[in-house]
Parts: sequence; structure tokens; C-alpha cells
Amino acid sequence: MPDLKLFDLKNIQTASDLDPRYYVIEDTGLAKAVNMAIWLQKPLLITGAPGTGKTQLAFKVAHELANMDEQELNGFAPFVSTPFIFNTKTTSNASDLFYTYDAISHFQKKSVDQVNGNTAKINQAHTFIQLNALGKAILQTYGKTRITDDDKLKELQMLKNFSDLEDDAKSSVVLIDEIDKAPRDFPNDL
Repeated sequence: MPDLKLFDLKNIQTASDLDPRYYVIEDTGLAKAVNMAIWLQKPLLITGAPGTGKTQLAFKVAHELANMDEQELNGFAPFVSTPFIFNTKTTSNASDLFYTYDAISHFQKKSVDQVNGNTAKINQAHTFIQLNALGKAILQTYGKTRITDDDKLKELQMLKNFSDLEDDAKSSVVLIDEIDKAPRDFPNDL
């Protein structure tokens, strides 16, 4: 049998480590804070050292909310089973939470279309817009089916990652991860 060091044991992961069904919230204060944030419909800011389970908490909360029945939801829409995640960078600004626009690719496509004489789609920016966590959460409250059936919203289905949404209207958990990496004004803009 090989010699295992404590460092090796800490890094062993099993399939259950990645499954929110097996996450346990042992801190009653944390559980109360989560329940209060849900009840008040307000965001919850969790801080802590790396590896303490902040990200797993978002997955656990999303999983638990997605498995609630209608009576437990008390009139709220059902929830998506995994959180929408925004990974903050040092260059992030508040609008990045909603979408990112690939202006370079759009400009390149527009130039090629103009050269080829294809002016019909020159102004179509939808395919160059990618929804991020809050953008997905907002559109998910409508659901993919309702958006595609509504003439006023129909063009939204051309967004780059529109297919990531679920068919039915659902509420969601949004995780803004590593917010401490963002510029100083980022949290204030939220």
C-alpha cells in the first residue's frame, strides 16, 4: 500500500463531491441567512477563504429550490436546478453580468457581407451577443417557449446561447463568483 500524505487525502474527490444532493449545510446561521434571503427575495453575499464551499452553496440552494413542490414554493415559479454563474474578472463591469457583445466578429461579418453584397443581415447583432448570468436569469423567467411564441420577443432566440434556456418559465439562482477580483466600482454598480 502506498504511503499517503495528508495533502494527498485532502485532494481526493468522489462523484458525490460534485453532487449538490450530498452537500450539507452544518452552520445553522448560514442556513438561516439563506432562508431569509429567499424569503425576502434579496441577494446574499457570502464571503470566506478559498475552498470553504461558497460556490457549492449556490449549487446546493439551486438544487433544493428546484426540488420543491408547488406548495413549498408558495406561488413562486419553479427553479432551474443549477445556478447561472458569472466568473468575475479584473476587467469586469456591471453590464457584463447581463451580456457580452463580440463587436470584432460582428464588424468582420458585416464587412464580409458588404463585400459580398449581402446587405439583408448587416444590422443583425443578435448572433454576436452572448447572455451571461443575469441576462439568462431574466430571460429564463419567460422561458424559451414563451419567447419564441411572442412576436415582440421572437428575435431573442437568435442570441448566441439562447438554447441554454429551459423551455418553461423558471426562477433561478445566480452566482457571481470571485467578486473580490472585480474593480472597486463593480459591487456598487450592482
